[in-house]
Amino acid sequence: MPSPFPGMDPYIETRRIWSDFQIGLAAEIRANLNARIQPDYYATIITCVTYDVIEMRLANVEVREAGTDTLVTAIEILSPINKRPGQERQKYLHKRRELLRSEVHVMELDLLRGGERSPLETPLPLAPYYVTLARADNRPSVDAWPIQLAARLPVLPVPLSAPDPDVPLDLGAVVQAVYERGGYATRIDYRQPAPLPPLEPEQQAWVEQLLAAPRP
Repeated sequence: MPSPFPGMDPYIETRRIWSDFQIGLAAEIRANLNARIQPDYYATIITCVTYDVIEMRLANVEVREAGTDTLVTAIEILSPINKRPGQERQKYLHKRRELLRSEVHVMELDLLRGGERSPLETPLPLAPYYVTLARADNRPSVDAWPIQLAARLPVLPVPLSAPDPDVPLDLGAVVQAVYERGGYATRIDYRQPAPLPPLEPEQQAWVEQLLAAPRP
């Protein structure tokens, strides 16, 4: 069953759902990119295990050149633990700084309303979700996509090595596929309030109206 939301589903932010969703998102991004970038490149998943009261497995995606395995683009999918003050956030920010000092393109997917945003030199418009892209040949400038709750997710340009053109990644289609394959329509109890942080009154009204509508 498809998601009732046109973009991100705020209910996926719950602790018991997010880790599973993030792993599915990384796998879907990998599959989507590999269908477009082979044979000159390949996308792979990088996983690690951390602890946030319970054990959590995190997953990100890397695009590498075939043959040399040179890292071209790092796609970082933020988790709550990356956005909460503490050792794990400091570890992530250190990794992020090292990537930004390298010749690697860095795309950051922040699909979580809660927590602290990653630091940027130029403030972004207020939005629940953000995607940023720091191209290796254009830093410190950053491309940014502030995404409102009711908005559809964008088609993102994933950079490759020059002179190869960017590869489009339809984030909305990817998230929808993960939602359906993960069975979240069955797993999520939409009678419960949306996770923290609380929605703005107009957002809450929109969510309630959307969830009250008949579903296909």
